[in-house]
Amino acid sequence: MIAAQDVLGYIEAIEAVLESFEARDEYLEDLPAADTVMVLQQLAARRDMKAELSSPLLP
Repeated sequence: MIAAQDVLGYIEAIEAVLESFEARDEYLEDLPAADTVMVLQQLAARRDMKAELSSPLLP
């Protein structure tokens, strides 16, 4: 969605990825963080597509 610059598609996709992190019981290195979401948000920001997200798993 980022490469296609599909803003609505990106928002739907990134929200789904964040939801999957929030549903987990285990995290890499036992650190509860949505690291994939953080990386994708940085890539999306380069194209002015960053989604407004709120979660205890995000900085």
